[in-house]
Amino acid sequence: MELLIIVLVGLFVLWLFSVITQIAFVVLLPILFWALAGWLAGQFVRGRGFGLLGNVVLGLAGGFIGHFLFGLVDIRGSNFLSEILIGSIGAVVLIHLVRALGNKNFAK
Repeated sequence: MELLIIVLVGLFVLWLFSVITQIAFVVLLPILFWALAGWLAGQFVRGRGFGLLGNVVLGLAGGFIGHFLFGLVDIRGSNFLSEILIGSIGAVVLIHLVRALGNKNFAK
């Protein structure tokens, strides 16, 4: 009986570890990549980042724009470094697009 309880507890711990790992890879790593992409765009455009939330939002939007633009020429990201680069380029494009559409002080 004790062996069964130990095995069940062990299986539960493994399952819990699996869930936590999935959450880290599905939720936390993309947020980290978006923040890094937004920060890189901020470094390029204005010499500093936009704060944690601003970096994440800018990196997320930049990721969509970058993937759209690079998809037009059939270039795909193959690893995390290329994903961050594509997101950063998309974020820089977004900043310049917003500035061109009338908000000249955006991200200054």
